[in-house]
Amino acid sequence: MVRVQRGGTPTAGFEVAVSPMPAHLRPFIESWTGYREWSPVPVRRLEYPTGRAVLIIEFGAPIAVDARRHRVGFFAGIDDGASLTEFASAHAGVQLNLTIRGALAFGARPMHEMARHVVSLDDLEVSESLPEQLAGASTWTERFERVTQALEQRLLDGRQLSRVTAWALDRIDSTGGRVAIHQLATELGFSRKHLHDRFAREVGLSPKRYAEVQRFSRVLTRLRAGAPSLAHLALDLGYSDQSHLARDVRRFSSVTARALSASLNDPIARAVHELSVAPA
Repeated sequence: MVRVQRGGTPTAGFEVAVSPMPAHLRPFIESWTGYREWSPVPVRRLEYPTGRAVLIIEFGAPIAVDARRHRVGFFAGIDDGASLTEFASAHAGVQLNLTIRGALAFGARPMHEMARHVVSLDDLEVSESLPEQLAGASTWTERFERVTQALEQRLLDGRQLSRVTAWALDRIDSTGGRVAIHQLATELGFSRKHLHDRFAREVGLSPKRYAEVQRFSRVLTRLRAGAPSLAHLALDLGYSDQSHLARDVRRFSSVTARALSASLNDPIARAVHELSVAPA
């Protein structure tokens, strides 16, 4: 069942929709959200790295990413830095947060070429009629169904991670980035350099960098949920102290921990979080 939340006024507001993920797509898509937003003035936001690639299919005016607009949407590869987005007046679309497996299956190029890059959907052979179909749909349920029909075969038939990289990836994810990379290499029976090179080629970031981004992603999740304090958060997530956490926040978000917390309290971001954690 699709859950929808609306907020704001006729002149400045939003509508967001979250749908359960079809079981066969869960290895590829971590989450997806439909959105509409409108404002009488331009809206700028920093988008933070989460260890996931992002696919945006737009059916309204295009949003700008780092000052560049893409006509019908874009694919943003896995990144370790924040990006600035901006829209004027209104925008609408469906956002898919792709797992590494999903990004590899979807992408038309190797992951190490797409990491830290934003590519227009025009260049990735996505159905040209999909944005029009989303615009013409009468419900969010229909829009999520259209996206599924357009992308599922591509994801199911796409390239796959090697077993070695998939295992290392799952270990990093399951520990929230707290596993030592030399330990991973030892468990796999490889040198650290071999693991580094193989992982970076298939994922787009080195295993160490990916682990650091995954831990930062946990910071984002906990701050959205209302972490009691940065000191407690640092302890729970394995940082050496609060200063260590603050340095990582600055490194991956370009803002202070306090500014990061404030941005995560943005009404539309809060609505997406509330819908995502609500019982299905």
